[in-house]
Amino acid sequence: MKKIIFILSLIFTTATFAIDGELLIEREGDVVTVIDFKRGDSIKLFEVESGDIVLMKTTGKIDLGQLPAGKYIIEHCKGKKVIVEKEDDYDF
Repeated sequence: MKKIIFILSLIFTTATFAIDGELLIEREGDVVTVIDFKRGDSIKLFEVESGDIVLMKTTGKIDLGQLPAGKYIIEHCKGKKVIVEKEDDYDF
């Protein structure tokens, strides 16, 4: 009986964290602002293909302008994530 209660509580806890959804962001050009960022939080930026950490910040703004084109994952310290894509900017 204890095992069943433990398993059900584990499933409920996992489902509760999954309901949070994606990280909310605003984007103006290459600058991405995390909407639900609070003082004391941190965010990490990962490259999608390699999984390498590109940067870690304690502010809610990320400038993608200095990064190469590609897809990146922004992960909040509370586990929420979102994928952003930086495209090549060519001035012809």
